[in-house]
Amino acid sequence: MAMASHFLLTFALLNLLFAGNHGALYDEEGYWNSVFPNTPMPKALKDLLSPADSEEVPFTKWVDEADPNGGNKLNYLYVGDSSFPKYPLVDPFEKDNGIPYETPDKFSMQKDNGRINSSYFLQKDLRVGTKANLSFFVKPTMGTKKFLPYTVAESMPFSSDKLPEILKHYSIEAGSMEAKAMNVTIRNCARASSYSIGEDKYCATSLKSFIDLSVSKLGKNIKLLAREIEDGTDSPFFTIGKGVRIMGKKEIVCHSMSYPYVVFACHSIENTVVYRVPLLGINGGRKALALAVCHLDTSGWDPNHPSFKILKIKPGTLPVCHFLNPDTLVWVSK
Repeated sequence: MAMASHFLLTFALLNLLFAGNHGALYDEEGYWNSVFPNTPMPKALKDLLSPADSEEVPFTKWVDEADPNGGNKLNYLYVGDSSFPKYPLVDPFEKDNGIPYETPDKFSMQKDNGRINSSYFLQKDLRVGTKANLSFFVKPTMGTKKFLPYTVAESMPFSSDKLPEILKHYSIEAGSMEAKAMNVTIRNCARASSYSIGEDKYCATSLKSFIDLSVSKLGKNIKLLAREIEDGTDSPFFTIGKGVRIMGKKEIVCHSMSYPYVVFACHSIENTVVYRVPLLGINGGRKALALAVCHLDTSGWDPNHPSFKILKIKPGTLPVCHFLNPDTLVWVSK
């Protein structure tokens, strides 16, 4: 808790110094409105600007637990407190080929009996009536993490050679799980784009850079998409409803990374289609709108990517689709 309190105090002081706690929110919203004057800021993005509650933990707590399926221990992070669901600590770009390893349901990794039981599935299964067990989808999003104001974010070191300085700033012990997670984030942001799969990537450490970099890639005629889910939805069992819709073929997918403040690793990959997928609860009625992407050309992917094992296919044969994690945001051309 000492580390969390230190970070919370640092974050508050930085906000007061550069803009004021509520002023920072106003300035960031004002910048959004100047770029997109006729488009309200999506709630998923606005939530990242809200002043942090003084009783909330702005970063994470880490523990080791045994893998319930046997094998090595898994590292988990808790968002907020230990009563929250747990996320495996994984490197989302583990193989350096630009294709993220979406967090799977660790209890069911196969597709069977017409049910999608992991984040990966075949394009033909994206149809009305397909059942899905998506435990990762109903988990909370980024919790209390917030964007730093642009001026503050630009002044903060963000490179592997500066990691000791960064850890000292946040009172994080070198070699700890927090330190390892932060190093993964910094390393992925430094990784070059994987041109063999037509990838273009960048990282955004503030709302302004999140907007500016996306506009520089796709122009201003764009829309930001996020998961939508009804309050109180905790069952992972869904059925795909009517209204599956292609949202765009020019996209930038932004993955939330492990860091004390909001950092997005964003990338676009050629031959990728974004879908909005209505999900119905087990008792009927719309419960959520999920985002999914289908990669139409996988010939340049690592043959050991887990999607091929789960779907029992080979690279370059069939499109690979996956649902996006709850805290992933997607820019698409209108």
